Amino acid sequence: MGSEHPEPAAARPECAAAAAAPGTDPWRSAAPMRGDPVALIRAALICLALSAPAVADPLSEHDWQDDAPQLGGLSGVEISSDGTRLWALSDRGYLIAARISRTEGAITGIGITRIAELLDANGNRPETRAARDSEGLAVSTGGHVYISYEGDHRLTGHTPDGRVNLSFPTPPDIAGMDLNGSFEALAIGPDNTLYTLAERGPDGEAPLYRFAGGVWDTDFMYPRSNGFDPVGMDFDDLGRLYILERSFSMFGGFATRIRRAEITESGLGPLETLLETATGRHPNLEGISLWRDQTGRLIATLVADDNYNRMFRSQIVEYPIPD
Repeated sequence: MGSEHPEPAAARPECAAAAAAPGTDPWRSAAPMRGDPVALIRAALICLALSAPAVADPLSEHDWQDDAPQLGGLSGVEISSDGTRLWALSDRGYLIAARISRTEGAITGIGITRIAELLDANGNRPETRAARDSEGLAVSTGGHVYISYEGDHRLTGHTPDGRVNLSFPTPPDIAGMDLNGSFEALAIGPDNTLYTLAERGPDGEAPLYRFAGGVWDTDFMYPRSNGFDPVGMDFDDLGRLYILERSFSMFGGFATRIRRAEITESGLGPLETLLETATGRHPNLEGISLWRDQTGRLIATLVADDNYNRMFRSQIVEYPIPD
């Protein structure tokens, strides 16, 4: 976990040996490594593993099964402060409310209580797939629902029954944005400021879009790294921002990373990596919500997108997060 502050890889004796003596194998004294790419790869993989943050065991890995045809394609999640209720967002334009059953803190059941179609201001369901591609979910303390979309790049506000009651101006500089990689992450801060990030982009600094005072700005920058894309965001009860990221390997599947930062007047503070899973450990986790259990422990609830494919799963995963 991020709180353990692992020693940089270059400082590890075995990594230093591999770096300083490219012609030798640190596990075989003075054995030549030239022409032995397997040994080089092995050394690199071990160094990467040593420098990665430790990963705690998940508290819950619950496959969410229900006969409701709208359940699937889950891309966003919000959970109540006591962990007993959740709102899940489908990327086909449905908002799903549910109650959670737990035993000793672990999820044992999820029962749907309401499914709302996301409608336009006239009460109609958007006609095109791009207009229904709802990805990011944020719910204010007053119960106002905010949704971000890919395809038809936009943000909207909704009543709990799904009807649009607020439209936002178009964020700046979205020309050429990937149709399947725009506003996937959405969060609302303690002061009701909305933040969103575009999913796709090269490593390096990317704009953190902020809506405050009726206008968008991109004064804050978010540093991408190591091929991870931001797919979810949330704030905890102390006002700290958490970013859920994923990477994908054709042969290994998905890896998940959670990072945290403070937002100050001068910008986004240093990022702390709290969790980074091995590739293939979980399915396609896309949404994140933070809450505390009865002991005060901070919990991250994550939701997986099954792509409406029986080969995949709609799953809720929960991890303890260090304060």
